[in-house]
Amino acid sequence: TALRELVLFPGDTAPGLAPLTELPSLESLALYGGEPFDLTPLAGCANLTVQLAYGTKVTGTEHFPPERIVRTH
Repeated sequence: TALRELVLFPGDTAPGLAPLTELPSLESLALYGGEPFDLTPLAGCANLTVQLAYGTKVTGTEHFPPERIVRTH
């Protein structure tokens, strides 16, 4: 089976998010807190929706359609 959902917490992304582009079946990425996450490398992942927990800082959202960035409270 292929990985479809992934949850990351502070400290889980030492090399950044770029390696996630090698997971073609990834549909949902949830990010929680910590240092700002740079979403730019994931912009080409057409099926990916990014869920951001309240207070999670990110850059690169301008590369995504608004419906693919979900902010939770």
